[in-house]
Amino acid sequence: MKKFIAAILCLFLFSAPALAADPALEAVKAPLDKAMAVLNDPQFADGQNAEKQRELLWDCIEEVFNFVEVAKRSVGRNWKKFTPEERKDFTEIFSRVLGDAYLSRIQTGYEGDTIDYLGVEAGSKDDKAVVQTVIQRPGMQIPVDYSMLNKKGKWEVYDVKIEGISLVKNYRSQFDKKLMNMKPAELIQELKEKKLSE
Repeated sequence: MKKFIAAILCLFLFSAPALAADPALEAVKAPLDKAMAVLNDPQFADGQNAEKQRELLWDCIEEVFNFVEVAKRSVGRNWKKFTPEERKDFTEIFSRVLGDAYLSRIQTGYEGDTIDYLGVEAGSKDDKAVVQTVIQRPGMQIPVDYSMLNKKGKWEVYDVKIEGISLVKNYRSQFDKKLMNMKPAELIQELKEKKLSE
């Protein structure tokens, strides 16, 4: 799981320039450019001001990811069991656990990985698309696809597939098992405790 999520964030933060201007692709590229500027900023060299850098990188991630959709799809049919307040709380804590657990790895592991953009595949509906990419590392190629959703004219990420494995489906299988024996409020509390222990 750690390798899986780290690859997602590496893809997002270490990507090379896009080959073509497409609305969905550009929605990823714009915050990506900001993230790259943060990673290359001299004020953060040698681990200085790491917390400030983390906050700026998190802002870049939030700009393109729709965490409400990520959270909703990650619990699947169990979403209807959550009250409006629980949905809000779950989305907030889940997104922070997901991001904070791996941002430190990104900060310390930046080595200039590059990305090939293979293209954008249209979804079954006009409001969906998949940005297809490949992470290029020495001796390694990792295919990664961003599933995008157009909401009110804005393209946002709601799932990521690493070598064909879906982030959303991975978490859904875990949450399905947990929610068989616990209430949404208990799952939220468990995630909050996990966040505090990190």
